[in-house]
Amino acid sequence: MRIISGRINTSLDGISDIINARDEAALLRIAKEQIALGAQAIDLNCATHLHTEIDDMLWMIDTLQKSVNIALGSDSPNPELHIEALKRIRTPKPIINSTSLEKTRIQGLVPSVKEYNARLIVLLHDESGMPAGVEDRLRLLPKAEKLMRDYKLDYGDVFLDPLMFPVAVDEESGMIFLKTMRQIKKLEPRFQFICGMDNVSYGMPEIEILNIAMMFMLAGNDMDAVMLSLTPQNAPYIPAIHALTARPEGVIDYIDFFRRGKLNVFNRSKEFEEVWFKDLDQI
Repeated sequence: MRIISGRINTSLDGISDIINARDEAALLRIAKEQIALGAQAIDLNCATHLHTEIDDMLWMIDTLQKSVNIALGSDSPNPELHIEALKRIRTPKPIINSTSLEKTRIQGLVPSVKEYNARLIVLLHDESGMPAGVEDRLRLLPKAEKLMRDYKLDYGDVFLDPLMFPVAVDEESGMIFLKTMRQIKKLEPRFQFICGMDNVSYGMPEIEILNIAMMFMLAGNDMDAVMLSLTPQNAPYIPAIHALTARPEGVIDYIDFFRRGKLNVFNRSKEFEEVWFKDLDQI
């Protein structure tokens, strides 16, 4: 299961201040912390900066790719921003987050995704609005298949997002997501899936408990990628998932994490965090 960090998002505490101050050291430290915690790619989102979004995104991209060499992603409802980001990103296989299945959005963005050999997240909604349930999402599968054919996209480079809504708003949201994914995997097993983990717990107390529970449920249903803000408390569950889902070297990695003192998830002390972050200068 691919782990994508969603920590660098201006809707989260402190990120707007870092961007506004153009604080390169602080931005780079957060990115390196996320990599140390297991991130294999970093999603960048400054969509709350309505009037400076593109300039802020390009600054983040330029700052991070000076020092890190994992995939970066642009996260925005603005196709123009994604195109400008693709021109600037040099790290391997950038991730475009995202496009809906609306015809005009596809036509405006997907040719650039192809040109720059990027990965693409496709949301299961179209001109008719946000889907209401499993059947409403499955109705969009032919459109997703047509997108793949029309633009000759590689299934390995496309993630479908069936849309995870907060359980605080709809208590069936988690199960709707899982049922949709299972049905599509039966109909077209080549599709990959991604989930925005932090969405499910929005507005709820002790969000990490819900996020971790959802992550195990997704992993048990052959989830391909998750996006979340990694912390010393949730990161140890990733090697546990890899061990339990028979990922190559999963058990060995889990034992290695134990030997390095990285599995004490109930320890919220500063000393436990330092176990994770003591080698940031080597990233």
